[in-house]
Amino acid sequence: MAESAKVFIRWMNGTCILTPPQFKEDEEVFEFSYYDDVEKNPEIVKLIYTLTNQTGKVYSTANKYLDGWRRYDRVMALWNPKRKQQVEKLRPTCANLDSAMSNFQGIRETVEAQPIYKDIEFLHIDVTSVALGVAKQAEDGNQITEKYFFLHQG
Repeated sequence: MAESAKVFIRWMNGTCILTPPQFKEDEEVFEFSYYDDVEKNPEIVKLIYTLTNQTGKVYSTANKYLDGWRRYDRVMALWNPKRKQQVEKLRPTCANLDSAMSNFQGIRETVEAQPIYKDIEFLHIDVTSVALGVAKQAEDGNQITEKYFFLHQG
């Protein structure tokens, strides 16, 4: 964060004119900025440290919350087209199909029961589109299973 002060170039004394870049002996360019003031101020350093820690905690908490939603992709592979095609290849029994339909229904009910907004300190997370997508994929999986069941009764 302190690094961001480097882009704020100082003005020449008593004017609103930016100080021109200075060249050191080794031809390195030096620009007068507020970075040195920010970097050396203990209160600002303490605030930056606190803010960095708090941001890390918020990020970690948000990641844990989002992992709960990611599991629908990782564990259940709801978006994997190969997974949907496996129903045909497995030649499932009636009990397997019933279990699969119950599973899809359970996913949909679980997703619909979860809050779609989460506030974590200064961060507001809206997972409406994710929740709708997961519920739709679960419904699609249920319909594919039902279709297979009705086509292969007998």
